[in-house]
Formats: sequence, structure tokens, C-alpha cells
Amino acid sequence: MMIIDTHVHMWDLKQLSLPWLEVSPTFKVFNRSLDPDDYGEDVAEIPLEKAIFIETDVAPQQLDKEVELVTEICRRADNPFCGMVIGVDFFARSFRDYIDRHARNPFVKGVRRPVVMPDHRVEHFYPEDTIIDHLHYVGQKGLHVEICFRYQDLHFAIELAKHCPETQFVLNHCGNPLADPVKELPTVWQEAIARLGALENVACKISGIIDIGNADVWQLTDTSKVVDICVEAFGEDRICFGSNWPVCWMRTTIKDWYEFLIAHLAQSYNDSLRRKFFYGNAVKIYRL
Repeated sequence: MMIIDTHVHMWDLKQLSLPWLEVSPTFKVFNRSLDPDDYGEDVAEIPLEKAIFIETDVAPQQLDKEVELVTEICRRADNPFCGMVIGVDFFARSFRDYIDRHARNPFVKGVRRPVVMPDHRVEHFYPEDTIIDHLHYVGQKGLHVEICFRYQDLHFAIELAKHCPETQFVLNHCGNPLADPVKELPTVWQEAIARLGALENVACKISGIIDIGNADVWQLTDTSKVVDICVEAFGEDRICFGSNWPVCWMRTTIKDWYEFLIAHLAQSYNDSLRRKFFYGNAVKIYRL
């Protein structure tokens, strides 16, 4: 079964600055340049056909530079990258010019502004007085918006999606339901997932959920309940696969994550759902 990986990060630290790499010792393993060859080594044993680059929260003044570098990668035939989701500054006075310029790039599929660090406040990155207008504009330009919030902030994502029904949204990492596997998943997360799943303009990327639970006793099966809740909420037509490479290194590998999902979905779901999840839905969402 061929797959499309919808969530891959890369960076060239000789040309880009990623301030978040200095935030925590946990990120030390990522504090080096990573390119398509590095990714290729990690996916050599899985049936990967295409991959989507996801912005890496570079310094604001380098947003255009990141797009330029990844465009060159997408143009090459020696790697699987066929599209990208670019970083965006919703505060920028030049927001519309930025979107206009990059919407003409055939490899640009969407935009993202992550809000996941402990000291981040969602309202600081999505200014209420301008955000709805800007999200409408992104949709009008044929692009989608990727949502990467902490689960406590998903109520805000619900309101954004409800106010912009013509704009496609893609929820990253199942809404980041960090929790201890021996306890119940946060009620606020479960309720938010149900509400987001009820919105036809929101899809869910099953990725980045390897932080669930105590690292000392963690295993991939701890993510099963999260996967099932998201599949039930969004249905077989609005879910897709993402590795979150290289961040997945914190607990596992792409190969193990892929094999776990293949086995888990085979136990509980039909072949049609699996094919849509690993391939077909990504073609639709990322307009490949």
C-alpha cells in the first residue's frame, strides 16, 4: 500500500534560524541540518511515494527564504517532496502580498502558524481583529490552513473553522492530546475533536501523538485510543497520515509508526479506509 507522508520537517541551519531549537535540551537531537537524503534513509523500508514539507517555525524574517529553499527541493526529481505548507505571520501588514506571491507557486498548498510552546498564547499568534479576514483570504487563494494548537486551545480552532466555512483546515497531530495513557484522555480534547469532526471543512492529520504517556513505559499502542477517536470523529474521508519526521525520533521511527498504523487499522477498519488514510485523502487535501 503506497503512502503519502503529509508531515515532514527539514532545515538547513547554515541558511535558516530556528529559535525553538534552543528552548529545551529535548530538542538537542534536532540541532543539525536535515535534508531529503536524511529523510530518505529513514523511509527506505516503507512504501513511500510522496511527501509534504511542513514549515519549521523559522525566524519571521526568513519565511520567504524557507519557501525558496523548499521550492528548489520540490523541483528536483531525486526526492519524494511534491508540496509544502508555508509559515505565515498573521500580524504582518504585508500578509496579502505574501499570500498572493506564494499562492502562485504550484508547490505551496497551505499555511501554518503553530502555537504549542508552554508560554505561547493563541491570541498572540492569531489576532482576533484580523484573523477571520485573513483566513478567508487564504481560502480564496486556493490554499488551506493547518492548525497546530495545544488541546486547551482547540475551542479557538472550532470558532475559526466555523467562521470560515469556505476555507479548508487541517488539524495537526490530532489536536495534541498530551496525557498519561493510564488515565483518561482530557475531556476537553475529546469534546473538541467531536466538534471539529462535525465541521465538513476540517480534516485531521494523524501524526505527532507519540508524546502521549510516560516516556519510561511508553509504547506505540498507547496511541490507539487517540487514533480511534479521531477516525470516528472525522470519518474515512477526512483523515490522513503524517510522520512528523524528525520529531518522531523522540520516541520512535517512521517505520515503526507506519507498521503500527497498518496493523491497527487492519484490525479495526476496512481496506477502503486504509487506502484513503495513507494515500487518497492526501491527494485530495493537498491537491496533488
